[in-house]
Amino acid sequence: MPQPLHPYGTILNLDIIDFRNIEKLIDEWIAALKIAGTTLKLERKSFIRLVELSLEDSMKIGWDNILEDTKANILAGDSKSAIAERLGRLIKIHFIGDGYFKGSRVEKAREYTQALISLELRSVCAVDEYIYWFRKYFFQSGVAIEVAAPMFFAKICSPWRKMLIQSYKIPEGQLDSVARKMSFLKDKLKDWFYQASIQKNMKRLRGMIKQTPLCCDNNDFPTIIGESSELRKKKK
Repeated sequence: MPQPLHPYGTILNLDIIDFRNIEKLIDEWIAALKIAGTTLKLERKSFIRLVELSLEDSMKIGWDNILEDTKANILAGDSKSAIAERLGRLIKIHFIGDGYFKGSRVEKAREYTQALISLELRSVCAVDEYIYWFRKYFFQSGVAIEVAAPMFFAKICSPWRKMLIQSYKIPEGQLDSVARKMSFLKDKLKDWFYQASIQKNMKRLRGMIKQTPLCCDNNDFPTIIGESSELRKKKK
């Protein structure tokens, strides 16, 4: 199983990623941020940035620049609950909305998508984590699937955005209108999301992509940690 991309793997206990319990995984990630935010005594703006960076490769840079004794305190788990309320407000703003999103369903979906994009939920378990949040909040918030499903692939998952651009040779700014017309994708997603477990559907997804115009090169299919081994080789 691939290792997590960010340095909080020790706290998050991610040596083995259990896709059957992603909710527990998220809870552990939140606990890790509580520890870090409390230990570093961060103001709200800095804390939000920590949340964002914890989900990106760039967190490694910040981690390398932290004093060793501070790292030790973070890993030891000091003051776990001191910023629970502040973290709760942040999670509501980014993940739930809590009255933040206004307007029609389409506008609500757009704003919600932008909030998710700002957090880039890719660094731990990539597609599976996107699926979790998509199912939990897009469906429960009442956003119509014909609006949410194409947006999910075209706007949130950057590997899918890349496939769209390559397949249709269209400017990035026109992705929304193209994505909304993909009724075949909506139907496949509706069937997919309401059936077997996430882990089981990863195999089905690979097969599904091969059968649709979205597929360019199967080597470009995102792996658990966000990109294929073939792509990583090309970058070296």
